[in-house]
Amino acid sequence: MTRLGRGTGTAPLVASLAAAVALAGAAVFTVARAGCADPGRYVSRDGVVELVGGCVEQGDLREVPRLEYSRVGPRQGETIPNSSNFYDQ
Repeated sequence: MTRLGRGTGTAPLVASLAAAVALAGAAVFTVARAGCADPGRYVSRDGVVELVGGCVEQGDLREVPRLEYSRVGPRQGETIPNSSNFYDQ
């Protein structure tokens, strides 16, 4: 049977801490390089909260296409029987 040494549990801990520090540093670097002078603010108007200012312009956003729904129901001139007539047939 092999005996575990003192250092076996510290290597994964050190590696995890190093990875966490590297990821935190990358996040700080990314935010610092964003280049946005006005981060924006939230304003409440007529019961609706909206973002005013910021680095995103309306032209930066894609327009979401509207979905076309086919009409479900009677054709023009066609009648739908009410429930009493429908079940009596």
